[in-house]
Order: sequence, then C-alpha cells, then structure tokens
Amino acid sequence: SNQTLEMHKVTYDLDTDTATIHFKFKLPKGEGVLDIDYVGSHNDQMAGFYRSEYKDREGNIATMVSTQFEALDARRCFPCVDEPNRKATFRPTLVVDDGLTALSNMPVESDELMDDGLRRKVVFGTTPRMSTYLLAFAVGDFDFIERKSKHGVLIRVYTPPNNSHLGEFSLDVAVDTLD
Repeated sequence: SNQTLEMHKVTYDLDTDTATIHFKFKLPKGEGVLDIDYVGSHNDQMAGFYRSEYKDREGNIATMVSTQFEALDARRCFPCVDEPNRKATFRPTLVVDDGLTALSNMPVESDELMDDGLRRKVVFGTTPRMSTYLLAFAVGDFDFIERKSKHGVLIRVYTPPNNSHLGEFSLDVAVDTLD
C-alpha cells in the first residue's frame, strides 16, 4: 500500500554513533521507503564530506569539498547504514554555488539554476547497489582532461585549476585499463 507513516522521534547514541528512528505504530512487513530531510556541515577532518584548499585560477587560496567515506565516514555526511556489507542505491542531489563543478559517481540527470540565481541544484543518476564507502562527491573549480577508450567509453580526470597536466598519468592508466 501507499501508506505514509510519520516518525514519532529520533534518539541518538553517541557511544555507538547511531540514531534510532521511532514510529508511533509498528511498521508493516515488506519493503518501504524512508525519506529523511537533513542538514550537515563540511568538516576539516579529511573524513566524511570535508573541506580542503587549493589555488584558484588567479593563484588565490580557494576551498573545495570532497568525500572520504571509507570505512564508516559516510554517516558524517548523511543518515545511512554505513557498514561495508550493507548495500544500497544512491541518487545524490547537491546544491552548489553557480560556477562550480559538482561531481559524483553517476552522470548528471538535471542541473538547474535555483530561484536565488546564485546556486544550482544538481541531481545525479541512481548508482548501482553498492557500499556507502564507494559513494563520492566533489565540488569546486576544476579543470579536466578526457579521452575515449577503444570501446567508446568517455573517461575524464578532474584536477584543480591550471593543473590538468597532472592528470595525464591517471588518464593513461584509466584508458589502458578499459582497453
């Protein structure tokens, strides 16, 4: 059925780094969809969805954000069952400043300027079933180089601005691996 069940409360256990969602009624057996709205923050601990610095096109210090979810750090970014043997599909949506590049595992499905005219809502395609530690995001001002494999697979390597030459080795290895 298309029954919507509202949650009653959420409790947190900081010792085990878990949250428990409580409902007013017992959940019915079978498949369901859990829809959670949440807000997170970027940290500077090189874990989860974190900030780091690079030099922009003019040589000034700029900030990018990227992910490092292995093995249990996806939960620093979003609510999830963050265990390597648990798998799920993901359909990320990132809201980014206009002019920045947003990257994830899958191609962009839609990229729309928001009403404020300053930010874009970037929706990516659904991933295959995978562990959370394989999910990746990056947002920043990037350059890229690209090449197609012999079988027509387009491969791109993204780098900080003015450093695309540093991606040549990675691109060579990626293309050789697929060929």
